[in-house]
Amino acid sequence: MADYLKYGDVIRLTNGYSGNWKGGYLCVGGPSHIDGGQDYVGTVSSLSGNETATQWIIVSPLNQKPKGQNVLSCDQILLQSAKDNSFLALFNNNANNGQNLDVATSGGLGGTGSVAWHIFIRSNPQNDPQLITEDQLFLLNSFNNGTGFLDTRGEGRSGFLYNVSASLLVDREGSGSGAWMITRG
Repeated sequence: MADYLKYGDVIRLTNGYSGNWKGGYLCVGGPSHIDGGQDYVGTVSSLSGNETATQWIIVSPLNQKPKGQNVLSCDQILLQSAKDNSFLALFNNNANNGQNLDVATSGGLGGTGSVAWHIFIRSNPQNDPQLITEDQLFLLNSFNNGTGFLDTRGEGRSGFLYNVSASLLVDREGSGSGAWMITRG
């Protein structure tokens, strides 16, 4: 039986960079350098010492969908950090070099960043639109009439494997940098 993920579940996201799912776990770190941002966001190669910092809670915006309801492809979701209850956010749509959009966490829902993400399941063996553990997916944020797909970019700083930003392209490098695999936290 499929392991369906529901609103309120704690998850981890692993990046698909280089097509081998070794792009690291999405993780919160120290203070963000982005105006209005709370935590720096990057990926880490190991859960050791990062157990809580790599956990995210799937939340429905404005409680449109109740806790316990299955998450579907194309749903709009919030990702809340289990470490400090901040939300994964996109902070501008002014792409640097055409693609690099700022991502950090926001301390609340009313901040300067956009915390709502659309989840798109790439595919799964069951051909099922309900989110299942180990599904491959893309996360799209809409910000002030701009958009950005969650993506890894460049060597990480402050102990991170890679930096995390958003891109105007679904899979910026064609190498899995914009693809994520979901597992239970």
